[in-house]
Order: sequence, then structure tokens, then C-alpha cells
Amino acid sequence: MDDFKKLISENSSAFEDFFRTSKTVTYLILDSELNVISSNELLNRLLKIKQSFKGESVLKFLLPESQKILPFSDYNNHSVRMNFLASDGTTAPLLCHISKTKRDEYILLGGEVMLLGDEIIEKMTNLTNEMANMTRDLTRKNIELEEARSKIKTLTGIIPICVHCREVRNDQGYWNRLEKYISENSDAKFSHGLCNNCLEKYYPDEIEDNPDNS
Repeated sequence: MDDFKKLISENSSAFEDFFRTSKTVTYLILDSELNVISSNELLNRLLKIKQSFKGESVLKFLLPESQKILPFSDYNNHSVRMNFLASDGTTAPLLCHISKTKRDEYILLGGEVMLLGDEIIEKMTNLTNEMANMTRDLTRKNIELEEARSKIKTLTGIIPICVHCREVRNDQGYWNRLEKYISENSDAKFSHGLCNNCLEKYYPDEIEDNPDNS
């Protein structure tokens, strides 16, 4: 037995504690059917899983491109990048070293993968495009809002009106007919007719000829 194996054998509990509480190395143990036997706290945090997922298939936590590397027997004692799916839908990329045990189980030791330059540029480009789309949508909605506001005309405040002729004084001090003032300061439109009193006063003959108007 070489010195390193002897060291591991003599300090197995210390190594076990290290892997369980490590903040840099994840471990995942799978059975021959690729169901989870055990994992450490770091992997649970990366996958944003608070409870144990023992007994669940590892397929549930892998993105499609990483599912294609299964079965792991083709990667025994090899390292491969694996993209895990966190519970919130984000991706947790890990560089995993896969080892098969004598009991046909698999041990996956992993470390977080730093994004490559091209991947960083791609993510920044996608983020920039999303922000540009949001800016265009916001600009369009602001334009639509301004157009809507420009079409809205309301009359507020005290309107000076003559007690005799009923003309209205505008902001420039000129007197205008009531219907003109309202038309210029609102979206209201007028249609003209005759009330019964005016019809009787100005067109009495029409009433005599058409008794139904009374």
C-alpha cells in the first residue's frame, strides 16, 4: 500500500467529513440504475434543493445535453462536463470525475465550471438583446400613452359665462358661443334641434300643422 492509500485508510473519517461539508467539491453517489444514493451539502445548494433527493433518478437533475452521456460506464475514471438543472430552472455546470465502484455504483466528484470567454460573450449578448427589446417595448408604450393623453380633452375649473346671452369667455378674454367653446376645448360634438318652447315661440305654424309635436 502506497503512502497516499495508507493516508486515506487511516483518516477515512476526516476525508468523509471533508466531502460532506466541502464548499469546493461536490459528490454524488448513484446506484447501478442511476438513482441517487447520497450527495453532499454543496451539491444540494447548487441545485437549490433543501430536502434529500435520495432515491430519485439523476436524469431529473440533468439537462438534455448531459443526459446523452449516459450510461456512465463509458466514462469510468474519466472527467466530463455535466450541466445540472437547479430547482429554479437555472443551470449548474460541473466538471465531474466519474468512477465506478466494485458494487456497480458510481461516484461523481465535481467542481464548478467557470464560464469560457465565448460563453460569457454569448450570455452578455443575450442579456443586451433582452434589455434592448425591453427598451423598445417601453418606448412604444410611452408613445402610445402620450398619443392617448393627447386625444383626451377635459373641461375643468370655473368657466365664465354671460348671464344673458350665455356666451363663454375663453382664456384669451374673447367671448364665444357656448357650443364653440365646448367644441374647441373637448371632444364633444353638437347636433342642432328645437326644444318645445322654442318651437312654440318661433314656429307656431308648425305646431298647428303637426299637432303630434305638442
